[in-house]
Amino acid sequence: GVVAESTAKYAPVHVTGSAADTNNKAVVNVGKGVTLRGWAGVFVDQFQSYNSGIEVNIAGTLEAQGNGTAVYVNGGITNVDDKAPVINIQSTANLTSEVGCGMYLAGYANTTIADGASITGTTGIEIRAGKLTVNGGTITGTAPSTTVTANDNGSTTQGAGVAIAQHTSCLPIEVTINNGTITGATALNEANPQNNGSDA
Repeated sequence: GVVAESTAKYAPVHVTGSAADTNNKAVVNVGKGVTLRGWAGVFVDQFQSYNSGIEVNIAGTLEAQGNGTAVYVNGGITNVDDKAPVINIQSTANLTSEVGCGMYLAGYANTTIADGASITGTTGIEIRAGKLTVNGGTITGTAPSTTVTANDNGSTTQGAGVAIAQHTSCLPIEVTINNGTITGATALNEANPQNNGSDA
């Protein structure tokens, strides 16, 4: 079935973690017969800067409306450890955005894209912190040219298949692309829109 916002403003599914280092988990499973539709499909939000125990598994369809993004990870998530959010985009997943990113990964998370997944937006995926592993699938940026603009509260890049643009949080980024088809005005774009220092 479909879970949708009546007005595209936030997300039909919102998940936060715990401020404590705990083994408990908040787990979201979106099955392949499910469609989530809203400003974001799934919004991974901060509770405090430390967020423990978030796991999101997506096999269904996420449709972002307006300038939203199918999966949004809040840039306030800053814990770099084994309790950081885990996001698994499975082989049957279909993520789309009308005007925004397919996935906007601003906070620190461990994200894996399975072979067969499809992710489309003006930029397919923008990662600003955390780890991204692409094992296959199709990632598409639809904007006709690549532009990068500083932004401490949202996307910086248009027109890339995968955009790497470190956040003002200056957290580590690790991107591994093992397989898949990535297209855009620029397939892979790395930039420093916030003018972060060389150490960062």
